[in-house]
Amino acid sequence: MITEGQLSFTQSQLKIIDIYNWLEGNTLQYKIKIQRNSAWKDLDREELIDTIINGYPIPPIFISSGNLCETEDNKFKNVYYVLDGRQRLETIQNYINKNFSYKGKLYSEISTEERKKFLNYYIPLMTIDDSNIVNLKEIFRRLNKTAIKLNKIEITSSQYFEFSFMIFSKLAVTTKNCTKEIKNYIKETKELYSNEEIDSETIEDSFEELIDETTENGIININKLDLELKEYEDILKNNEDVYEIFNNTLLFLPYEINRQVNLQHFLNIFITILNDEYAISRSVDVTKSNKWRKKIEELSSSESKKMIVEKYIKFKDICSYTKKFLEKLPIDSPFYNKSSLYTFLVYFYYNLDFIQKNFSLEDVVKKLDIYLSNKKDEKVYKKLVQDQVNEKNIRLKRYEILEKIFNPEQNK
Repeated sequence: MITEGQLSFTQSQLKIIDIYNWLEGNTLQYKIKIQRNSAWKDLDREELIDTIINGYPIPPIFISSGNLCETEDNKFKNVYYVLDGRQRLETIQNYINKNFSYKGKLYSEISTEERKKFLNYYIPLMTIDDSNIVNLKEIFRRLNKTAIKLNKIEITSSQYFEFSFMIFSKLAVTTKNCTKEIKNYIKETKELYSNEEIDSETIEDSFEELIDETTENGIININKLDLELKEYEDILKNNEDVYEIFNNTLLFLPYEINRQVNLQHFLNIFITILNDEYAISRSVDVTKSNKWRKKIEELSSSESKKMIVEKYIKFKDICSYTKKFLEKLPIDSPFYNKSSLYTFLVYFYYNLDFIQKNFSLEDVVKKLDIYLSNKKDEKVYKKLVQDQVNEKNIRLKRYEILEKIFNPEQNK
């Protein structure tokens, strides 16, 4: 017998052909904000396909119970959301859609019998019949806690996905123009937690219980997502330069972007700026530090939004300049790396007027080259971008080196 507050779930199975049709028709969705990005490499994908083709069992896919959603043609259908199993589903869908090969052959190139065998393979499903947001997040946390591949930023962004500052940060590094993304985010989050048997007051109460210590404004009320995100909508338009810095500068590999490493670096850099500091200690990580939990909650409050907006407007200009600077900087330079990106963006944030007044982009690169021409200085800087790169004292030393290069009179 299921008691009040206890989870209800059902076990079932579906053929791959049915799951594929669900995915293609958006009946089953895994690209929701609570989910991390795809983290599998080619070897992982091929091993899953090999497991299925050989008829070996795979772990169950966990999905939430269906929500009734209105389609673009004003019809209604049930939509199910994946809590655990995105990597497997995405691999299956991409294999059928001929996005990668298995043993040198695309899906369309294997025999008809092999395709039938593949499509008739049964995948176990666990459907969680749960409308309590706290329980739903707890399920997701527990499922992913044992996942070897889940890194700290993926845990952080998953557990704090409904906080306005985390939403803002994700959009900052994943979109060039956020209007459509914000609307989609609001839509899918509301659908994820919508249930006609639960009123809005219950949903709000559930959110209040998520974090033990939080301010009244620290957590978004799902029913007011539009209002919570509206203040960010304008500043995230024309976001191309920030997007380029964190996606297309060769500093972040595609695999790292899928693992949200670029989001981690954005959080480290932008929170440093929001704190009016030159460096912070280590990385923003809610898995170990209560300090960062409170910081994300604080930055998600209505009182913080004005400051975030004002500083992000300037930050976009800094990214625009830094993007042009990186295009001039040789990619084999000791200054062309993620650790230096942290230092350059923070340094330029506080000193760009001086830099632009006194140096052209070519001059900036030349000054760095002159510094590196001294082998002792080069050795010192290389060590600062290789060892303990996230420690506050190391970040401050890199900052001081830029001060020494561009404005040696500043600290005299």
